[in-house]
Amino acid sequence: SICQSLLCLDLVSFPVLISSYLFVSSLDALFVCLPPALSTSSNSLSDNIQLVLKSPCHGVLLPGLLRVFPDAKLVMIKRPPEISVPSAASLHYNVCKDIFRARKVERGACREMALAPIKLTKNNIKEVETIPNKLVELDYNKLVADPAGAVEYVHQELGIRDNLDPEFRAAIEKYVEDHPSDKFGKHRYNMEEFGLSKEKIEEFLRSE
Repeated sequence: SICQSLLCLDLVSFPVLISSYLFVSSLDALFVCLPPALSTSSNSLSDNIQLVLKSPCHGVLLPGLLRVFPDAKLVMIKRPPEISVPSAASLHYNVCKDIFRARKVERGACREMALAPIKLTKNNIKEVETIPNKLVELDYNKLVADPAGAVEYVHQELGIRDNLDPEFRAAIEKYVEDHPSDKFGKHRYNMEEFGLSKEKIEEFLRSE
């Protein structure tokens, strides 16, 4: 089958994602438009196509995604919240600076944008965990340390294949070699500039 890779799904744009927090009925619509959009952009799509969608917002939009794609398999990369939350806050800050060039971007607002999706994602994942063979959890550090091994593990858990063939493994290793994480500069940030601390994040996660 054909694998169509869509990184950071453009169809779920920043404004649409924000509106989806407010209007839950729009969740299905975000994904219903996906197959027609893909079919018009490629003549090579077939009924047995495998889509690989990578976007953190899917944790928030999970109910809509699974209603439209009930056979979807999910891979959740787990990273400590004291690292992922300030990273997300910094990402929101830099994106908003580019979008709203004439306005001051408040770091506090970006902090809340990073925190807001966590509990909804967490609750959505709890629902999915009850479905057999639906979700694979992958530690972020293991992915970084051994990308090919991580891909092989995901394939094994999802029943795609038992082992990677040498050509596939070599292609992954070549891609990682050609695309180091700091190729376009290192993402620098810290918790304090967004009013965050490990204790505050843990308290937020414990709260109702």
